Amino acid sequence: MLFKWLKNRAEKRQRAENIYLLCANHARHPLFFESYQVPDSITGRYELLCIHVYLLLERLRREDDLRELSQTLTEILVKELERAYRDNGHADLSIPKNIKKLIGGFYTRAESYKKGIRKNNLHVLAMALHDYVYVNEGDKDERAQKLAIYMLAAHTHLESLGIRDIENAHFAFISPDMDNL
Repeated sequence: MLFKWLKNRAEKRQRAENIYLLCANHARHPLFFESYQVPDSITGRYELLCIHVYLLLERLRREDDLRELSQTLTEILVKELERAYRDNGHADLSIPKNIKKLIGGFYTRAESYKKGIRKNNLHVLAMALHDYVYVNEGDKDERAQKLAIYMLAAHTHLESLGIRDIENAHFAFISPDMDNL
């Protein structure tokens, strides 16, 4: 019985890791930096990762039997942020404080994005994206709106997918190519 439980737990962890990898890989798509002009920096990459993990968590939230998968996906995000901090040479003593701040930032962003996503409100979502992704980039402009259009389309796409495909990481995010949205 214990071995079966451990095997199931390991399989769920592997599923969450596969989903995380899909999010992380898609968040690095060059069009986000070229067409959407997301800053190609550690902060810009963090923002895109937050967007894609949020979109997956938003999709998973409707599935009662997948709450554990959502939790594991969040744990993997924390683990990967810690790894990134270590790889960038940060002192071990500063890591917990900085990770706590980043995860708090993720949840703050998720709450802001949720207001636009759940109401399908382009303006609200674009304002949130400007505040986080383009915060030091000048006036609120079409970049945030374009990214909001992408997020709403990605959300609609994820909602149309079967949950087992998502759970098993047998899906792809939509292309960020604006001509296809």
